[in-house]
Amino acid sequence: MKRSVRLILTFFLMALIVWFARGQNRTELQKQRERNEKEIALTRQILEQTRNQKVSSLQLLSAYKRQISQRKILIRRMESELTVLDKEIENAREEISSISKELSSMKSEFGELIRQGYKSQKNHSRISFLFSSRSFNDALKRINYLRKLLEYRRIQLQLILKKQEQNSARINALLSKKNEKLSLIESRESEQEKLVSDQKKEELLINELKKKEGELVANLREKQAQAKQLDQLIKAAIETESDGSENNPEPVIPSNRVITGTFPGNKGRLPWPVQDGYVSEHFGVHKHTELKNITTQNNGINIATKPGAEVYPIFPGVVSAILEVPGMKRSILVKHDGFYTVYANLEEVFIERGQEVTTNDRLGRVVKNNEGFTEVHLEIWKGTDKLDPEEWLKEKL
Repeated sequence: MKRSVRLILTFFLMALIVWFARGQNRTELQKQRERNEKEIALTRQILEQTRNQKVSSLQLLSAYKRQISQRKILIRRMESELTVLDKEIENAREEISSISKELSSMKSEFGELIRQGYKSQKNHSRISFLFSSRSFNDALKRINYLRKLLEYRRIQLQLILKKQEQNSARINALLSKKNEKLSLIESRESEQEKLVSDQKKEELLINELKKKEGELVANLREKQAQAKQLDQLIKAAIETESDGSENNPEPVIPSNRVITGTFPGNKGRLPWPVQDGYVSEHFGVHKHTELKNITTQNNGINIATKPGAEVYPIFPGVVSAILEVPGMKRSILVKHDGFYTVYANLEEVFIERGQEVTTNDRLGRVVKNNEGFTEVHLEIWKGTDKLDPEEWLKEKL
């Protein structure tokens, strides 16, 4: 009797542990899928805001590439979820089968106990069973036996009822998983259709851009000239700051949006300068994959975001300079001890030079360019050395 109870408790505990481990795995997959869906929704919103512009641009191509990449990742994660679901459904079926067999065995054993008890009562009453004792001690033993027999029957009946409840719960869980699987399959098929559509649009856009490659090269040269002018202004401002830095130490201001500590101590954990966005152009020199004559160089990163997005410092500091470059609107230089951050392509500026700022203070608002895109340009400098901002920011927005 005790052995049966121990076996059932052990089985239940093991099933609970396995279920929890699988649940954690699928919960993480679901979170990743939700992040992907959020990123795709943002990219779609950014693409929709450029429809009225009817302009074929490298930024538009970058947005399509981003959306295609995110859809592929989303589909892969959906397939991973389906694999986990299939395994869970298979395990649920096996558990239901095992529970059903065990339940059948328990019912058979309980039935046999009832039949034996009935036969015993038919041939000899409990009173006669006790009165047939050969001694007082024998009678006590028989009384104890009858009590244990009744208790064992009661426990067996409770275990049967528990098993029936467990079986019903597993069957309901199985039906729920099957419905979830069907819904996920529909979503995956829908994403695959959208992926094919995006790839066709990308191909058409590449063909259009190839036809005006000369114009694109000229536009890029103009942007590189603007970037170079900003670069010179930043260097001059940093050199000016460095000359008087010993007499004007910068406080480290705590913030409830991040962080405390030093700038380098928060590498890889700094918040993004906008609430929603994605990296539309990476740091460094990049040769375009489809347009062979197109090469871009970026001293920082560009972050595509929503229209009207507000920009925040990525670390507490002091506004060192507010710069203006034709084509890049306004730029803000913020000092963080020996480090500097630059925020460019701002239409409005909400702060002043010399102002102490935290990561909760609005610096300005991002400008919408002629092609309908809203991008903030972010740079990080250590002295006069440029660093890759992606290495300093949090992994995800």
